[in-house]
Amino acid sequence: MCSDIDQIKNIAIIDEKALKLIKAFMPGPITLVLNKRPDVLSYINNAGTRETDELAIRMAPTPFLKELIKKVGSPLFLSSANKSGKDVCRSLDEIEKECPTLDGMVMGDLSFGETSTI
Repeated sequence: MCSDIDQIKNIAIIDEKALKLIKAFMPGPITLVLNKRPDVLSYINNAGTRETDELAIRMAPTPFLKELIKKVGSPLFLSSANKSGKDVCRSLDEIEKECPTLDGMVMGDLSFGETSTI
């Protein structure tokens, strides 16, 4: 998850089509699969199964996440709070049930919205 379009440009190759999608739909419930820049994130390899040049990218949908990413100084690697094909989690209790190995959560004003479209 990136804080803004500049951060996306720092890690991914953005062609005209991707730029139009970013400007039209981000931030929002959309994930773009883009080729990563060759000079960044060389350790990404789909859990060791293959080398990949792709990243699934979202833009922070809330001011809190945007600020957190800016303070960290880099995009965040995140997972959905629901398993593929399952309903969206609507509470912290549901997230804990679906993700039992989760190390932590940020508490505060929460919005459990739509799943993203790739």
